[in-house]
Amino acid sequence: MNTSAGVGGDHSVLIVGSGPVGLTIACDLRRQGVSVRVVERNAEAGYTDPHSRAILIIPRSLEVLGRIGVVSELIKLGNRVPIIEYYSDGKRLGTARFNRMSDSAFPFVLSIPQRLTEAVLRRRFEELGGTVEYNTEVVEVEPGPGGFSPLVTLRSGDGAVTRFAPGWLVGADGAGSKVRSAIGEKLLGDATDVTYLIADARIDGMDAQRARYCYSKDGVLTIIPMPEGYFRVAANIPHLNGASDDADWQNVLQGCVDRRMGPGLVVGDLRYVRAVRPSCGRVGRMQFGRCFLAGDAAHVVSPAGGQGLNLGFQDAINLGWRLAGVISGVLPESKLEEYGPERTQAARRTSMVAATIIRFAQTRGTVRRMARDVGFLVADKVGLVQRFLVPSLSQTDVRYPMPHSSHRLVGRRLPDPSMAGGTGGCTATDSYSVAVWNFDRAAEKYSGDVSGRFRDAIPEGAPVVEIPSTRGTRRAVNGWFHQGAPVAALVRPDGHVERVARLSRRG
Repeated sequence: MNTSAGVGGDHSVLIVGSGPVGLTIACDLRRQGVSVRVVERNAEAGYTDPHSRAILIIPRSLEVLGRIGVVSELIKLGNRVPIIEYYSDGKRLGTARFNRMSDSAFPFVLSIPQRLTEAVLRRRFEELGGTVEYNTEVVEVEPGPGGFSPLVTLRSGDGAVTRFAPGWLVGADGAGSKVRSAIGEKLLGDATDVTYLIADARIDGMDAQRARYCYSKDGVLTIIPMPEGYFRVAANIPHLNGASDDADWQNVLQGCVDRRMGPGLVVGDLRYVRAVRPSCGRVGRMQFGRCFLAGDAAHVVSPAGGQGLNLGFQDAINLGWRLAGVISGVLPESKLEEYGPERTQAARRTSMVAATIIRFAQTRGTVRRMARDVGFLVADKVGLVQRFLVPSLSQTDVRYPMPHSSHRLVGRRLPDPSMAGGTGGCTATDSYSVAVWNFDRAAEKYSGDVSGRFRDAIPEGAPVVEIPSTRGTRRAVNGWFHQGAPVAALVRPDGHVERVARLSRRG
């Protein structure tokens, strides 16, 4: 075996894994001038796998992906799904209308095979001067002096072994993470245990702009429009005890559709089909000194609701702006300590949402199913589906814990002011910004009217974004700010509010 005993340290950040999460972090860091090395244990030829894998990108993920300049191409390649309909035994219960979102520039769920998402991210990484080192895997991770910079042993496809000391290490290498294993961390068990039959198929009778979630006493069925006229079909089935390669999946799927949705939909050509039994779980921590875990390396959630990949995208952006700020000297290293608590809480919340979806869909007993259906019908009729379910599925309602303030706005995502004629872009920017609301004069004239604590928290050079008080803006910010009172919000690069100050007018 060819072994190199040298220890290199030329790259600021070593990212293990070139899936969507790893590439998103890499792109975010590269465009901010951070030196990045990305290693991938698989060969590039592995991307020919016909499995479309994760297919949904939700509005909040599209917002934060705007930081790295890939959203336009993703939307061009994908299929917009503005509406999700919910059925029980073939009868519609209610509708989640993403196209009625007034606070985001992306009022839809984007359906796109993961292999296309990865291809877009890979091209963007290459445009930014990056390259992925394939056939390179992690063998060992040793803590550095004082528990800081780790020492990583890598093995390439030709057997050469190199020891490498990056300034920072990010494990984004999926559910079977070598980085997670090397540092001795495990996924804590999740009680969810469901086998899903997942297929990409033609379906006659389906609208290409509407997804369906269908509940029945037989189980749950999900049908989501994809590009090129295909649909993602997912249904829970009994656990398989033996080989299933020879199963007549065409008839199995048609039977699921007939029993759970009713007649009228015909399953056609199958481009891909597989039975999966995901092992779900979460790590206890996502940061270990200068080593971080992100995406499926840190949490594997049920595919119900299509939240897993999106959880990873937001890990990536949450970590990216912090790392870039610390490496450039703009932010203190203590900012990185907030990454783990924020994202573990988000993963816990998303796991609970997915588990609730499964329990809701698998309600047993005629009376209980009837109560579920009536409850959903009433919730849809009075607007609760639109008010609560849509933000939950969009992950626009995520609130991070901010120990220095209990203000109702702190920790929440600031709605996109550009949707209502604002000067734009607080949902994901390169730096901290100050959003000001309801001012009669130029916003800069009020920047000195805030408390010293708020003013001291503003990084030097943070731009001021004025949100004009118009009818459209009030609708977009959805009651965020106290009506009539001038307010300033310190907004993080990922669009979440860190501090709030109420201002007084001059003169």
